[in-house]
Amino acid sequence: MSYYEKINHTYFDGDFALLSNWLGADLDFEKVQNLLLGQSILDLKKDKFNINLKENKYLLTPKKQYDLFSILFMINPDNFKMNSQEIIQKNENKTLKIDYGNYSKIQGELFPTTIKIAASDIKNTSTIDVDYKSVEFNKPVSFPFSIPSNYQQIVLK
Repeated sequence: MSYYEKINHTYFDGDFALLSNWLGADLDFEKVQNLLLGQSILDLKKDKFNINLKENKYLLTPKKQYDLFSILFMINPDNFKMNSQEIIQKNENKTLKIDYGNYSKIQGELFPTTIKIAASDIKNTSTIDVDYKSVEFNKPVSFPFSIPSNYQQIVLK
């Protein structure tokens, strides 16, 4: 994945392994796509979950937590979309939390208008705020861009 930012003349060029390491979760294209669409980054059909009501939202936790991490999902009972999802790696003191703002109906589909991602470990917290200005579905896309030569690369540690 690549992007460049015009105001500060910086760019990022990396892959899912780098993003996975930075956010502390094993990510691939499908998981990142689900994250951006307000879907669970894990397949909820594979496990059985405990369901509780918290803050007028459904709180889902696996009946059997994973050995290396724990997860929880907050689902809005009005539209059954994610309000938040969290993955905690206790052994490494890492947390990945994704919060979704309001959802808008776009071409018959509910779509999150804002996403706040926070990845933290014992020393650092990294945040990504996504604010969608417009969304279109099922349109042909192309990404013909190149990173300008005078931009400085962003290096994630």
